[in-house]
Amino acid sequence: PVVKPLIRHLDFDPSTRMAARWRPTTGVVLDPTIQAGAPCLEGTRLTTELISDLAAAGEDTEDIAEDYDVDVKLIRQALRYEQQLVA
Repeated sequence: PVVKPLIRHLDFDPSTRMAARWRPTTGVVLDPTIQAGAPCLEGTRLTTELISDLAAAGEDTEDIAEDYDVDVKLIRQALRYEQQLVA
């Protein structure tokens, strides 16, 4: 019962029948073939850590989204994810 909610966010490789990708929250994916498995914005190679560092340095979320050509909602989701890691 404890693990089941986490497993539903895993994608499995049909050839190996092993976990290949984890989506811990909307818009964030951990895939060992992308940025060595660091949490990234889905569909990009941008790590959530990079987004968090830029925001901590004073960058505005809208500016970050524009600079990297991604939806501002993804930027906000990355920041929420990083805040959850710290909490």
